[in-house]
Amino acid sequence: MYLTIERARQLILERFAGQTRVPTWQIIDYVEAAHCEGHRELSANEKQIVQDALTSLRGRRLADNPERGYWFFEPV
Repeated sequence: MYLTIERARQLILERFAGQTRVPTWQIIDYVEAAHCEGHRELSANEKQIVQDALTSLRGRRLADNPERGYWFFEPV
């Protein structure tokens, strides 16, 4: 199953809503673990989809990254 932006957003919010100062690498690792279930790693395109999902969440004011490499999430 290919990772979509919507699926990435869903996984990110389920795990990180309300958390502060979460490193980007930790978000990518979590999405990889949850989506791929240990069967494979995310492709470069899928890692970009995670980045796009984070940007989308920032646009919706559900996340922010005032510090490079870290994300802050609003409670849902």
